[in-house]
Amino acid sequence: MKRIGLALLAVFLGGTLLATCSPTAPASPPTGARVAITLTSDAQVNLAAGWVDSANRPRVQPRPVLPTFDAKAHTWTSTLTYTSTRPLNDVIAYLQTSGTLAGCAITVNGKVVSHQRTQAARGLAVCR
Repeated sequence: MKRIGLALLAVFLGGTLLATCSPTAPASPPTGARVAITLTSDAQVNLAAGWVDSANRPRVQPRPVLPTFDAKAHTWTSTLTYTSTRPLNDVIAYLQTSGTLAGCAITVNGKVVSHQRTQAARGLAVCR
């Protein structure tokens, strides 16, 4: 599954700043783990997003729209929450912004296990 997640990212690496993720990868979440993936950008409509879903399937969304605006932070966000239906091989998410700010965060059972923010034109934030 790590190969699939990394292959999803490879499409977007050409000429894009790739931010590093949290320094330690979390243990693989068990069946029934509650996973929340939050994507953040300074643009409402972005270039691409991807994640691994509750059944270990890679998902890619071109031109994702982030529906929630935070007027104080001047950012748009979207949170995807699911309960794993089997042990997860890898929890990975990314966002490529069409603006200059990209961010992601992964929470498992209420604990933040990965977060990243990058500021660059069409920047890419990767969490795993």
